[in-house]
Amino acid sequence: MQPGQPTPGVPTAIRIAIGVVAVALLIPHGCSSPESADRIGLARVYSGDEPHYLVLLNSIVRDWDFDVANNYRGMHQGDDEAGQRFRGGSLDHHTAWIANGRYVSWPEVYEWYGDLWDHDAAGHPVPKLRAGFDSTFAATRETSMHWPGLPLFLTPFVFLLAGTSWLEPAAILSAWVALVLAMFSFVSIARTFGASTRATVIALVLTFLGTPIWHYSRALFSEPFALSCVLGAYALLFGPRRVFLAGLLCGACLLLKATFLMMIAFGGGLTEIHFVAVMRSTCGA
Repeated sequence: MQPGQPTPGVPTAIRIAIGVVAVALLIPHGCSSPESADRIGLARVYSGDEPHYLVLLNSIVRDWDFDVANNYRGMHQGDDEAGQRFRGGSLDHHTAWIANGRYVSWPEVYEWYGDLWDHDAAGHPVPKLRAGFDSTFAATRETSMHWPGLPLFLTPFVFLLAGTSWLEPAAILSAWVALVLAMFSFVSIARTFGASTRATVIALVLTFLGTPIWHYSRALFSEPFALSCVLGAYALLFGPRRVFLAGLLCGACLLLKATFLMMIAFGGGLTEIHFVAVMRSTCGA
């Protein structure tokens, strides 16, 4: 079997494997709420950059802008724009702005730890400026330090849920959808290179259930979507050779995060090797 000549049909064993893995990836979405240790509920953002991606997403679908200052302020006052776990909390801001003619970041100007913050009349936490910074450095318009690619990508699918408690689990569920699509691309690549049914099933299970992919399937990070884009691009290049569509997926991957350029560059090298192999096979024939 030469590269670029996928075996016809998909064996039942592979279809079953895709279904089983998809269900395994889906289970945490219904029983992993981080709001309390003894509560089972829909998946919610937990830590890291997740709440900050959600803040940016809410800014886009609620306000139709990239100024997240009011969204963080709403979170401090009890709104769920950073997720239910962080309502009314002292979450730091992943933002930056221009003050006194220079670029400043939030952790540079404000106290990092919430126990050092002030509180308003209602008892809500209010970020406190660090010693040495006066009110001229205070943030009035804040821009997220995170690339807007992921929130923009999710906006068409979740904007109807803006202002509801369903937006958060729906945004996280989209990571599962992206990984299900990635599985189909993974199988397509394996079949294109003539992998046996057994090898394809084993590789599929180990890749999606034996790596951090299982965790990312219920988290709001850009990695699941990047994986789906990259595998989709590989499948299009190695199979039907849809170069334009593969290029669109690579472009989408770059919009998610600039560092994903490394994966695209690696894929370009594999594509060149694949092209040479196909040309040698064709000339040899």
